[in-house]
Amino acid sequence: MGILTDAAKSANHCQRNWSNRLVEEDIVQELIGVATNMPTKQNEEYYGLLVTTDPEFNHTTYMHSYAVLDDVMKLPFERRHLTNYNTQLRAPLQFHYLVETGKKFQHGYLEQAGFFSIGISAGAVALAAASLGLKTGFCVCLDHKPIVEIVNQEFNTTYNGIVLSIGIGYPEEDLAWNVGRRPNGDTFVKPSYTKNIKIFRK
Repeated sequence: MGILTDAAKSANHCQRNWSNRLVEEDIVQELIGVATNMPTKQNEEYYGLLVTTDPEFNHTTYMHSYAVLDDVMKLPFERRHLTNYNTQLRAPLQFHYLVETGKKFQHGYLEQAGFFSIGISAGAVALAAASLGLKTGFCVCLDHKPIVEIVNQEFNTTYNGIVLSIGIGYPEEDLAWNVGRRPNGDTFVKPSYTKNIKIFRK
């Protein structure tokens, strides 16, 4: 396979453990450039990008994430993060896609063109990160309200949601990608499945 296909295969796996190695600043800037220069409909700014390497803030996002388990999903949304967490957000580098739901755009709607734009950007970030030797883990299970409140207060913005988050970093070399590690050192295995995308070529 080619270099890009190999990177795509790496990005396909949701990384759930991370080494203590920090992501170099030049790579952070490169990934920001990728994230913010991908296409959006008519070049509209459907989202903001929160980039964080702050260990304390990253731990806050982790503590407000939640695992999609039957018993967790029965809880009210604002209480889901009190039980199980998503270790994607233990990554040393995190990208969070910020939105203003209800905002009017000149071209298209946030829930259509905006979400597509976020997906294009995030996919490009994952592919670029993998090509640079990093691992990534996507996360949508986040009680985003307290995170957004911190962002709005610090940066004087008016966002009200986080649509998608990506954990980015270097893996623990002795663990498989689907083995998560919690802050207390405990590990768990997250099941994974095989997909087979149908291809129709003329």
